[in-house]
Amino acid sequence: FKRILSYMLPYRWQLFGMVIITLMITFLNLIPPKIVEAVIDGVLAPDSGQVPLLWTALGWLGVSAGYLNTAPETTLLLGLVLGWLVVRILIWLGEIGTRWLSRWLGHRSVQDLRSDLYRRLQLVPLRFYDRRKVGSLISRMTSDSDRVEVYYVIDIPFVMSNTFLFVG
Repeated sequence: FKRILSYMLPYRWQLFGMVIITLMITFLNLIPPKIVEAVIDGVLAPDSGQVPLLWTALGWLGVSAGYLNTAPETTLLLGLVLGWLVVRILIWLGEIGTRWLSRWLGHRSVQDLRSDLYRRLQLVPLRFYDRRKVGSLISRMTSDSDRVEVYYVIDIPFVMSNTFLFVG
């Protein structure tokens, strides 16, 4: 595991950026359920009291009860829907960034891995190739490095985001 991840170390700043974006996405994914809670408690059942997130969301979007000449519940619903849209757009942009970074990291890391493997295969004695088929060696190396790339591109970001979501 350490040897495979060591191929990512030259790209530590990109990896750090991917972790930060993943943390941001995880935090943002925790907000929509709170917005739904605010819609239920503040709009559908306004007698049950105000949710503190309500005023934060309204102030953040610049929507106040006096801005629109409608019922407070309508203004509140408008602010919450706009807040939900902003959060979803930020999540979408973060996911695009994470996917791009994970693919970039995966391709670069696997390129380094394949270069090291080719370099090592060139240093192997010739009798090694007498006992094995060169085509099957190259096929095996390509197949295994493709699996490592899938690990870099799909599995690592998936495990990171779900771990952060579980902790959050």
